[in-house]
Amino acid sequence: MEYSNETGYPSVTDILSPWVDTQWFKPIHAKRGDAIHGAVKLDLQGMFVPSLPPAWQIYVDSYYPFKKHIVEIIGIEERLISQEEGYCGQYDLLARMDERFHNAIALLDWKSSQAKYSWWKPQLGGYANLIIKKKGISPDIAISARLRKDPGKKILIDVYDKNDIQHFMHWFNAARVCHQNFK
Repeated sequence: MEYSNETGYPSVTDILSPWVDTQWFKPIHAKRGDAIHGAVKLDLQGMFVPSLPPAWQIYVDSYYPFKKHIVEIIGIEERLISQEEGYCGQYDLLARMDERFHNAIALLDWKSSQAKYSWWKPQLGGYANLIIKKKGISPDIAISARLRKDPGKKILIDVYDKNDIQHFMHWFNAARVCHQNFK
């Protein structure tokens, strides 16, 4: 399941690309990420999940213990378009979480990188902005969930509250305006 954007609008990632150091990103990493996202999506939809190559399956296996905290799925990998603001984005998961996460509506972004990047925050802001404007749902929290490549390791999560999300939305919107004016 390869990622594609055929909307004619720049994606959240396209807009943030000037601030992303891609020297470490290889085509195999994109392929791995697509496969892992596809497997998690299939599982969340209750569908059969084919096995991935062992080195990639470990990432998916690290997601399974976290899954118990997802109570209700609101949306999975839905592409949203804001014609008014001139961009689109495809978030990974919008879900109601369990009491560990205060029954919050969460915007989740699965990551297969072991490093943590600053551009993930405005990326969440871009997705949150689209969800609020196009679905009328304001996420209570946003989560960057780093799936692990080490067997038996729990995923690493960074949880952000509504104030953080507002800050990330402003950060993203500043990047969006720059993108529109300098493209």
